[in-house]
Amino acid sequence: MVHYSAAYRKDRRRHPRRSCSIAIEFSEKGKSRSIPCTCIDISESGMGITSDYELEIGQIISFKIKDVQHPKSAVVIWSKKDQCQYRAGLMFI
Repeated sequence: MVHYSAAYRKDRRRHPRRSCSIAIEFSEKGKSRSIPCTCIDISESGMGITSDYELEIGQIISFKIKDVQHPKSAVVIWSKKDQCQYRAGLMFI
């Protein structure tokens, strides 16, 4: 079952997404443990990821993309289990 936040239900994708496969790392806001994941699509306002780690709706994460100096932040808009991994939609903040 997919759970969506109220913000996602109200305002679905404002910007076109582009498919990709980019290795990134994220951490929960305020924690130092980095978790590897893959960005599978990206737009001006957010991205979709796959991960072995389950994310919760409303959770704020910091993520780092290779060759980008400063970490960026995002909020989890939706999350679901997809076969043996988890998928999540993130909105940049």
